[in-house]
Formats: sequence, structure tokens, C-alpha cells
Amino acid sequence: MLCPQCHIHTDPDFPYCLRCGRQQGNGSLSGWAPPELHPVEAPAVAFPLVKRSVSVGRDDANDIVVEDGRASRQHARVVRDQQGYRVEDLDSLNGTWVNDEVVRDSGRRLNDGDLIRLGATQLRFEQPRTSTVGGRTVVDLARTTMVQTSTGGIREGDSDAAAGPPLDRRPRRHSGWELKQVASAQSEPRYVLRNARTGQYLQLTDRDVFLWNLLDGEHTIRDLLLAYAQQYGQLALARIQGLMSQLDGAGLIAGWRTAPPAQSPVSGLRRAGRATVKALTRMELAVGGIDGFLGRLYTRVGWWFFSRAGQVVVWGLVVAGIVAFSEVRKNQRPFEIAGAGIWGVVAAFAGYVLALTIHELAHALAVKSYGRRVHRGGLMVMMAMPYAFVDTSDMWFESRRARIAVSVAGPASTAMLGGILSLGAAFLPGAIAPGICFQVAFGLYINTVFNLNPLIPLDGYYVLIDLLDRPRLKEEAGAYFRKGLWADLRHGRLPGAGQLALAVYGGISFISTIGFLLLGVYVWRTRLSTPIRDHVPAPLDQVIVVLGLILLFFPVWYGPLTKLSRVVRRRLEKLQTPVQPQQVPA
Repeated sequence: MLCPQCHIHTDPDFPYCLRCGRQQGNGSLSGWAPPELHPVEAPAVAFPLVKRSVSVGRDDANDIVVEDGRASRQHARVVRDQQGYRVEDLDSLNGTWVNDEVVRDSGRRLNDGDLIRLGATQLRFEQPRTSTVGGRTVVDLARTTMVQTSTGGIREGDSDAAAGPPLDRRPRRHSGWELKQVASAQSEPRYVLRNARTGQYLQLTDRDVFLWNLLDGEHTIRDLLLAYAQQYGQLALARIQGLMSQLDGAGLIAGWRTAPPAQSPVSGLRRAGRATVKALTRMELAVGGIDGFLGRLYTRVGWWFFSRAGQVVVWGLVVAGIVAFSEVRKNQRPFEIAGAGIWGVVAAFAGYVLALTIHELAHALAVKSYGRRVHRGGLMVMMAMPYAFVDTSDMWFESRRARIAVSVAGPASTAMLGGILSLGAAFLPGAIAPGICFQVAFGLYINTVFNLNPLIPLDGYYVLIDLLDRPRLKEEAGAYFRKGLWADLRHGRLPGAGQLALAVYGGISFISTIGFLLLGVYVWRTRLSTPIRDHVPAPLDQVIVVLGLILLFFPVWYGPLTKLSRVVRRRLEKLQTPVQPQQVPA
């Protein structure tokens, strides 16, 4: 359900929109906590907005009294109406400000998290939170710490290395993180922690957050162990060490891992080699700073597609298009556009590219419908095949249902466009235009089915992991299929239903990945060999094709080859280690 005012998804059972504060018709005020004002200097203090009008000022007669010489006696008031909450200035001397914008005569509408300033006093407007809605996002802005050294110089930041025994280490949080309690139907609260510098996300439990809040650089691991035991009645050293390793791997803490041994300076050639390997391993061309444009596009027109009327139209076109396509295919043949010539091929290709762009745009607008950010978008190569993408990782701060909606938005838009083109193929006059519409619709339907395939990391896979609540399903299934299943069978242990399902999924996923890679090799070999053969003599043309395939499939073979080389190197080192003769006592 979209809020009628700000067009952001909101819970229909909740009395307020959590973004703009508009009161909802289906929500009952009884039994729900009202919004609150929190002084920035004392965030634990709360002033519930239980009245329709709450006055703020220095005078004792106000509902909220502020001890601030720069505030007026009757400074401002917060008013509740059917559209939500707004703040009005009461002709104060120094004015009332919201997010550094002055409040005019008509007042200013308040959104969740807005900062109200009266004189030198700052109050934050916050909507209530429950476990089914999720908590506010706690943000620690990225900043640079300048530390003075013993020699009087200044260096940036602080060393990530730990000193002393493991129990005496004092891990501390880096700046630049976001933490949010996500909506969950489970009894134990669930949180998402994001590194704002790198974009990495971690899922945490309530107990993990308890430990996270103690990482101030003052508490040792021994202190954490005792505090955890006092809070939960357990000595959980393994859990604490595992969490520290997770946080350290995500770049969120310092002071946990020991300093690596000193290494000789890396040459410029070696640095260039590492940069080349990194670029080939992650073939990606991304553009940042697109969230503002997407937000404006969503506010102006995009929101309609997520309204009830828009959803009826979208899914109606999907169904009507499938019916029309089933009829048109009797008179059309795939990959044939009779009489259209080269321009027909160009038109079909342009339509297909436009549809794929709309597919990714649908994902991005779905993210905006939940009030989240799209950090970047662009092109990438996965398993040697090109793909467009948008970064929807900020949806980890939302519920599983919301993430599923974002994943489905792309295939739904492609199926809708396929439906529109199928209707065009059925009802347009002539032969050329219906033929082009049919060919593009055919490609879009194939693309929709392909994207919903849960065996490769595309939209269908992300829908599946959210339905099962298994974020690392592919990794877990692959590991059990490669090692765990055979270990169980060797020891005479029969896998349970869940383990058997993991093994089946892991096996089918492995086979499909191999098939997909072979298809990629065939497609690229066909596309590369024809133009190269026309301009390069044999056998040099085959050499160029092989080198091209090696580069295109670099992310596929580089990782396994690196692991294999490490295993071989360790085996060789064991063979070269001389065996010490055993001393036989006389």
C-alpha cells in the first residue's frame, strides 16, 4: 500500500505513514505509540505528541518547555491533522527551522527524522517503531581521524592491527556505518549493519548488536566475554571471535587482527598486475550519483506503477499479452521478420535494448517505492555474458517481502512490455510491424523466464533466498553437495530432508552453471570467429579467438586455478620438507 501523500510503501495496519506522518484511514490510533520529539542533546528523553497541538517555548505554560535564552516564550507548535504532522512558528524572534530551512507562515510538514531547531535547541521528530515495522536506521558518518604521533607528526586514522594476546585486544568500531532493526515476524530481533564506505552488509542478531555496541576501543575481548556472560548466562568465546572476524572482514572494526609481517616494497609492475587482475575479475562499468534522478522520476510518474490501479494495469497487460502471444505464434516464426530487411533487425534490437533498460529501471523505482537508495547502476559481465544492473543492496534494510517485490519488479516490467508488443503483433495492420513486435515480445518472454531461473544469481534466485530466508543458499548448497553429502554417505549417515534438498539444489545448480558456461563459450566463439576470420589469416585467427575467450572467462577460471595452485604448492612444500629420523633408545 502506498501512502497517498508521499507515495512510499507503508503498513496499512499502522496508523501513520512512517515517512511523512500522514494518518491512515485504516489505522487505529488506540494501542499505538504516538510520534515523539527527542532533544538531540538527550536522545533518551522523549516528548510524545499525544495532543492535536503541542506548544514549545520557554514559558512554563507550554507543553514542552525549553531552557534556551534564544527561544521565545511561545516559540512554535506541532499540529496533527489528517495529512500528518506539521510545525508552525508562533512569530518567534529567531524563527523556527526544519533541516536548516526556515518555517514560513503556512508551517512545514514533518517527515520521520526531521530536525527542528528553535534558538539553540534541536528536537528530532520520530515516528514510533515496532518489531513488525522495523527500527530507525542508526547512522555513524564516515570521518577521518587525525592522530598525533610520539614524534609530533600527524598521521591519518589509526592502525587496524591488534597488539597483545587475543583476550587483551581492544577492537573498536570504524566510523561510516549504518545499523537498522529490520521488520521481522520472528521472536528474536534481526538487524542489518552496512559499511557506508564499501557498501558491504552483514545480518546480525540481537546478541551480536549487544557486542557491537561495546566495541569502543576501551573494552577488551575479556571484557566482552564477561559482559556477554552476565547478560545472557553463557561464555561464548567462539561466538565473539567469529563476530569479530566477520566485522573485521567487512572493514567495520580495527584492533582485532594482528599486524602482518613486514614485506618488501611492491614494484610498480606488480601493482599494475594486481590492478589488472582486479579489473578482469570484476568486469563492471558503473555510474554513481543516480539516486537523485531516480527519486525525482519516481515522485513525478514512477509511483503510479506501484499503486493499486497501476498494478491492475501491469498484470492485466501481462495476462492479455500471454493470451495474444499464444494466438499470434501460430502465424509468426521466431527470428524471421518477413520483408523488414536490415532496418527490421535494427528496430527489433533497439526495442530489446530499451526493454532491458526499463527492466533495470523497474528494479530501481521499486527500491524508491520503499524510500531506499540506489547507489549506482551500469553494465557488468557475469559468466562471460553482459548484463545491465542497478545496485539494490540498500533493500537489506527492509523486510523479506519488500525485497521480493523489488526482485519481481524487473521480470514483471519485461513481461508487461512483452504483453504490449504481443497485443501489437495481434492487432497492428500489415506484416512488418506485427512481425517486429512478435520478435521483440518473443525475446522478452525468453528473458523473463531466464531471469526467474532460481539456479543462477538473477532475479529468481533472489526471490528464492528471500522466500526460504537463506541469504547464502547457493554457497551452502554448493558446499554440502561437494563435501558434506559425501562425508555423510561415507560415515553411513543418511541426510535429512533439508540436507537432501540442499544437495539436490547444489547438484542441479552445478550442472546448470556448467551448461551456461558452455553456452557462453559457444556464443562468444561464434561471434568472435566470424569477423576475425574475415580479417586475420589462419592460424592466427584461432589464436586470437582463444585469447579472447580466456579474457572473457577470466573471472570463471582465475579463482579455481588460484586455489589449485595453492594446494599444489603446499603439497610440494610437504614433499620437500626433510623427514627427521626417529631416535631409537639404546
